[in-house]
Amino acid sequence: MTKHPFRADAALAAGCSVWHIGGWLAIGPVPSAGQAALLGAAMCLPTLPLAWRRTRPWVSFCGVVAGYCIWLFTVGPHMTGQIGMIFVMISLYSAARWTARPRSLVAAVIVGTVLAVPELARTAASGAPVAEVVLEGTALTAFLFGIPVCVWLAGNGRRRAHEDAARLRELAERLRAERELNARHAVLTERARIAGDLHDVVAGQVSAIALTARTVEGSEQARLIAATADQALEDMRRIIGLLADGAEEIEPRASLADLDRLIKIVEGAGCRVTGPASLPRSLSSSVETSAYRIIQEALTNVVKHAGPTDVQISLTQAPLTITVTNGPKAHGHEAESGSGLGMIGLRERAALYGGTLEAGPHRDGWRVRAVLPTAERP
Repeated sequence: MTKHPFRADAALAAGCSVWHIGGWLAIGPVPSAGQAALLGAAMCLPTLPLAWRRTRPWVSFCGVVAGYCIWLFTVGPHMTGQIGMIFVMISLYSAARWTARPRSLVAAVIVGTVLAVPELARTAASGAPVAEVVLEGTALTAFLFGIPVCVWLAGNGRRRAHEDAARLRELAERLRAERELNARHAVLTERARIAGDLHDVVAGQVSAIALTARTVEGSEQARLIAATADQALEDMRRIIGLLADGAEEIEPRASLADLDRLIKIVEGAGCRVTGPASLPRSLSSSVETSAYRIIQEALTNVVKHAGPTDVQISLTQAPLTITVTNGPKAHGHEAESGSGLGMIGLRERAALYGGTLEAGPHRDGWRVRAVLPTAERP
């Protein structure tokens, strides 16, 4: 629909009026000056209501049909071309397009009746044999009712298509909002898991500080350090509890030492995995956990989307680069649908160390590559 439908429809009504009057002047005799005003008014009766065909479709339809009936019994008999029928069809299409189905279907019946009754009356008055009158009347009825039905189907189909498109737009908007909500939830969940992993690392280090401080006998400063470390542990547990509230259950901390066990699990699913030649050194526990989680998610996606295929895992340092590459999808394997939330979580882990994570097609398969530039210990 245009921004100003009434303006466009008013222009349409004016154009149809000019066309209608021009058709009369081209076909019929030129009217006298006294008849010009009445003739012009009669010719405009079935056209002017078209100006409201979208803003008030039912009122416009009734006005066009009423104007057509007046025109039909005043000027119509003197014309050889039924131009007025075109305006009735436009109003019927508009009623079917912008009016609910029960009322618009009534409009189609009204138009069929308005078109058929004069023709059937003319056929009955022709004086032809009854059999011919019945046969011709049946054919005329089918034809003159068929035209409005076709017009109604076109308008009603356009209305339904518009409504379906509106529903699809609404559904797409809901899906977009739900996707954003799920993405935020995935970020929060991954951050909670990261916090849990960091808790395991930092808690061990702080506990070591407290234990070392307690071994120093008779030192007030050592007792203060031990008490401060204990308080730090308690505060950290409280913060971790807030982060993990409502998130998924946090898994135990993992490290690259568990990579062999993960590879065996993936090989049990039919994949042929080539692991890294050696593991990076001088990595903190939190970095090892993040590296393991990235590899774990990448291998999980291989099993889900590619099935039994070749997989290569690469780990390099300076900067720490993690690459998981798989071959083409196994023949006959049906890929599972994914939400992409796992990759969102991995990007959160990479961003924690100022890095990036890329995932996309590589040769005939897929590659996940994460770079963690600030992961190295000084």
